[in-house]
Amino acid sequence: MIPVPATAEVDQFLADYFAGARESADPGAGPTVAINRHDPGARLQRKPGQVAEFRYQVSFCADAARGLICAATATARERAPTAVEHGDHDPGRVSELAADGLYDAGETLAALQARGVTAYVPTGLFA
Repeated sequence: MIPVPATAEVDQFLADYFAGARESADPGAGPTVAINRHDPGARLQRKPGQVAEFRYQVSFCADAARGLICAATATARERAPTAVEHGDHDPGRVSELAADGLYDAGETLAALQARGVTAYVPTGLFA
């Protein structure tokens, strides 16, 4: 595991680290992000009552009427714009989207609305 400053651009930090141009961050010097040496794209995550492990955030777009997964993404961190990406890649027309509070991001909701998608998203996470 390599500690990387939370404010650092991870890819550049790791490129410099593996080139020998810098040391890993001192966790006592401020917030850091844990990076797995073998899979730098994964992030250390933990759900309540579970052991922390290196994982990816995976999100799916499904056609509920047909039970079909239409799009999927895997990222180190869950990102609100994946909702728009899923709608754009769906072979049919997406008219409604239900998501958790992470997707309460103005640009994402505006992009969905511009595409004619009604989004059902709780507010408060980014407020």
